Amino acid sequence: MNISGIMEELKERSWFTIDERLSIHQARLDLCLEELKSNLTDDDRLIFEAYKAEEEHKIYLLNSKKEKLLDRPSFLLLIANVINNKVFKTIPTYIEHADEAKYFSKETIEKLLVNNDIHFDLGCYIGIIVRKAFYEKMSAIDKNEVQRIFADNNVYVTSREITITVDNVSVI
Repeated sequence: MNISGIMEELKERSWFTIDERLSIHQARLDLCLEELKSNLTDDDRLIFEAYKAEEEHKIYLLNSKKEKLLDRPSFLLLIANVINNKVFKTIPTYIEHADEAKYFSKETIEKLLVNNDIHFDLGCYIGIIVRKAFYEKMSAIDKNEVQRIFADNNVYVTSREITITVDNVSVI
């Protein structure tokens, strides 16, 4: 998708996820690199070189922020088995805000499963996004019980069903 397509899709919101901001800056960098391949005057080349360096720096900063959020996450993704409603996997996230977790949970869960190279047996699972600080205060028994997590409004943010079939992984 080009930069205008990305901006058209996102213009209704006043904030963006880290992944969206990375996409925007990567698209801008790609446009700049295309311009640098063309015949430019020396002045124009200097302008585009500066612009390129600026976009590369923004991408670097966003990737650094993403790594820092993964090291000290505010939100966690819990994976639970639907059959016994027990949490069996905890994954740190780079979610910055609860609204991001709520409105973009499908995309976030998909990326986290891919980025962490998570493999499941065939079946249905629940991906639950929780606030880490409150989740850590729960008792060890409550941390593993899906119904207790759902019942605690301080802990629970949102959830999605994850279905694993022979052909694909789908987050609903």
